[in-house]
Amino acid sequence: MSKLDSSVKVTLGIASQVYDTNWNGEIIKDSEEVLAQLNSTIDIDSERRVAFSIVASLPKQRLRMPDEKHIGDRIGFLTRKAISNYLSDCYSIELFQIHRISLMDYLGNRLPLTPKNPSEFLAPFRCTITTEVFNFLSSQYIEYSTARESFNHAVKELRSLADLSPAGLKHHKSEVYSLLDFIGESLASAEVGHMGGWYKEKQSGICSSFEDMFRRKQANHPGYKSSQDYISRTLFSYRAPEVWRNHPPRLNAIDD
Repeated sequence: MSKLDSSVKVTLGIASQVYDTNWNGEIIKDSEEVLAQLNSTIDIDSERRVAFSIVASLPKQRLRMPDEKHIGDRIGFLTRKAISNYLSDCYSIELFQIHRISLMDYLGNRLPLTPKNPSEFLAPFRCTITTEVFNFLSSQYIEYSTARESFNHAVKELRSLADLSPAGLKHHKSEVYSLLDFIGESLASAEVGHMGGWYKEKQSGICSSFEDMFRRKQANHPGYKSSQDYISRTLFSYRAPEVWRNHPPRLNAIDD
């Protein structure tokens, strides 16, 4: 084991209960574990921040009232108790995958009670990791940050294209399709949690709005204006993903 000599700041997000599934994505109804998903953010230093997603599990038999009604808080708190040992035991921390943690591997048989105030276990804390893990996180930072910059750039470019006149927009039709595909691929690679359904609906709406604009010839047509407004308003709410389940795409414009 390498010497533990790199200290980083860690912040855990709010945990939400999820359900165990089989290879077909079907919920395992007789699962013997309860699960919750949360994000872990690591400040490598004052200027570099990365994040990854965790699915933490706990045997159902270790769940007691009233925790059965607050599974997210319970598992979130226990993850806070276990995460330092988990990170210090890691030989690498892959940012582009979901980490599955069995909490009982890092906790004793006597589990502590969950504080009534979640702020007690959601506050940032310091954690010590190996130099190898620190260097591996640093080596992934460029890909991580570039993917987020690419997403923001694509959204900005798409909003700008939506402001064009019908003639100008048709001239950039292939670019619109390319940016739409890129954003869709980015979202497919991301872990956006409960926002997944929202993004799917909005992506469909944006695509339909652009198709409507391609058919129009007059910039002052109410339908053209309505589609422009929808695209601009919707894209304004898009945020670059903070965690990824797969390696995300990157734009050549950002790499250059």
